[in-house]
Amino acid sequence: MNLYTIRWLTAAVILLSPLFAATAAVFADPPPSGNRDDQLTDSESLQQFLTEREKILQQHLTLYELERDLKKIEQQEIELNQQLQQIRRQISEQEQVVREKRENMKQVLRTFYMGQLNEMITFLFSAANFQQFLDRVYFVKIILEHQSSRIEAYQQSVRDLETIKQAWTEQRQALLQIKKKYQERLTVIAAEQSQLDDALSAIASIPEELEQIERESQQLIRDWEENVLPSFHQFFRDLSSAIISMPQEMEDLPLKTKSFFHYIFTLTDEQLNAYIHEQNQMLEQTNFIFQPEQMIVLGEYRAQTFQVTGHYSMTGEGTLMFHIDTLQYQNWQLPETTITGMEEEYDLGFYPQKLITGLKITDFQLKEGELYIELKLEF
Repeated sequence: MNLYTIRWLTAAVILLSPLFAATAAVFADPPPSGNRDDQLTDSESLQQFLTEREKILQQHLTLYELERDLKKIEQQEIELNQQLQQIRRQISEQEQVVREKRENMKQVLRTFYMGQLNEMITFLFSAANFQQFLDRVYFVKIILEHQSSRIEAYQQSVRDLETIKQAWTEQRQALLQIKKKYQERLTVIAAEQSQLDDALSAIASIPEELEQIERESQQLIRDWEENVLPSFHQFFRDLSSAIISMPQEMEDLPLKTKSFFHYIFTLTDEQLNAYIHEQNQMLEQTNFIFQPEQMIVLGEYRAQTFQVTGHYSMTGEGTLMFHIDTLQYQNWQLPETTITGMEEEYDLGFYPQKLITGLKITDFQLKEGELYIELKLEF
């Protein structure tokens, strides 16, 4: 290629380069419609809204359960006050009985120590013959027993009064505990309400979102009250019934002898699940999972999903008591008040005495997939 040709090619490239640049600009990717920082802000806002929404719904449910427990406490306080009033009337009536019995006793003692004893002795020993003496002994015995019964009646009336007063003291103490519990619940409710108010204020600037969350909260509480809570109680009722009757129904599980009158009993979660499913078809979607130091119950009951996590403790009577650590419905965590109420109302303990009378638990351990129990037979 000669020098003349090279100069013409160079000039052509220089002249056509703007056209190439414009063509490249046409076929290049279009620029983003907005700023990338604005897009990130929108995504974060959506995530924050969803987080706040879940938080608010959870707090609505927690508040509802706390207020429901508060109503139960109020009812307990009313009942205790009524019982205290009744006990006060019983104390007043019993004090009148004690006064009357005391007067009777004073009369007995006064008569006995002001000559009646000497008269009885003279009456006995003035008998004409031995048969008459025995007859008089019988009559004197009747008199003394009657007087003794009047003294005993007074003593019993005093004991009854002390028993009633002790009942009053216990009921009074129970009432004070209820009042203390009531105040504690009010404090917790106030704190939860404050958190809820803060969460609501965070979205108060967006009326549409606030109204949507309020509607969802109302629907959640209505569904919980009308459908879930009754199902929850029925679920625990069925589960408790199956667990308590388990020792009699599972007699085919062998007891391994450890030593004289000492045994080892092992139960896998698969065996327990098979038993539960057989006992009640409503519990076919309920499964127990044994893990080290804890037991998990996963259940689907009447289209509601539950999860219970807890642990066992051994009682002085040689039984196992189940304690609920967490209680979950769908994705909602239920407060401590609901957990306590379920524990008090429904028993998920293990009672070996129902398998063999006198059989008591001496040690136990929750392992992966297995409940290990050591037992002792006492007579």
